[in-house]
Amino acid sequence: MSKQQIGVVGMAVMGRNLALNIESRGYTVSVFNRSREKTEEVIAENPGKKLVPYYTVQEFVESLETPRRILLMVKAGSGTDSAIDSLKPYLDKGDIIIDGGNTSSKTPSVVTVNCLPKVLTLS
Repeated sequence: MSKQQIGVVGMAVMGRNLALNIESRGYTVSVFNRSREKTEEVIAENPGKKLVPYYTVQEFVESLETPRRILLMVKAGSGTDSAIDSLKPYLDKGDIIIDGGNTSSKTPSVVTVNCLPKVLTLS
């Protein structure tokens, strides 16, 4: 089975639209949301799109080409922290998490420190 080039976590309005935008550029996109229903809704509303749903964090991460590229589109603060904590056990050195949530400019450095030494690169 081929792996996707990028994954998006968080299928609320911003996450789903970014996943669709990336897909429209010719990429196949893994999508994940902590609630299964939200992921299923996005897939049902977009038949024929190259969006591949995953329902566990492990399957989502394993679906991605390495180095993995994960666009995190979840609520800033504890939502972001929780999402990163759930991803970390499955990530390898060189994988990339892009925090696309609404947050202050100081937060990414905190996220980077919390992820070290296992992870990664933050953009």
